[in-house]
Amino acid sequence: MNTFVTSDLHLGHANIIKYCNRPFDDVDQMNEYIVNNWNTNIKPNDRVYLIGDLSFHPEDWIPKLNGRIVFIKGNHDKFKNIQHFNKFILGWKGIHFYLVHDPENIPTFWKGWSICGHHHNNFPDRFPFFDKENKRFNVSVEMTNYKPVDIEYIYKLIRRKEEII
Repeated sequence: MNTFVTSDLHLGHANIIKYCNRPFDDVDQMNEYIVNNWNTNIKPNDRVYLIGDLSFHPEDWIPKLNGRIVFIKGNHDKFKNIQHFNKFILGWKGIHFYLVHDPENIPTFWKGWSICGHHHNNFPDRFPFFDKENKRFNVSVEMTNYKPVDIEYIYKLIRRKEEII
């Protein structure tokens, strides 16, 4: 079993293609590409922390996605009967990650690493995939080649940074 994180799929949302300059001709092509990437990388027993904005209608997409999904609510999510969290603290090999959709909602007292989304690829200088100085990862799909990121990869990036210092 592996553990992954991702954010901001926006399945079924045609306007996101233009808003984030996604490389798709239409919403059907985007949906197929993202779902295929997901299911190619995620096995049925893998855990995925989806850090917001799956779709306006998540119940339509959940059955199409492999893995055991833990939902952290995004600003576009409207969950009816789906268990979800507003934030989540994930422990991995001695590192605690604060998972929250919008990085503006990371509490000031949190001094550890955070994993977020929300800003997509719109401000890559302020919200890059790996922000060493602010101890933050932006896992919006535009920043991760439209596929979930293995938490082990994130762990290795952090450990490499700590070895360099």
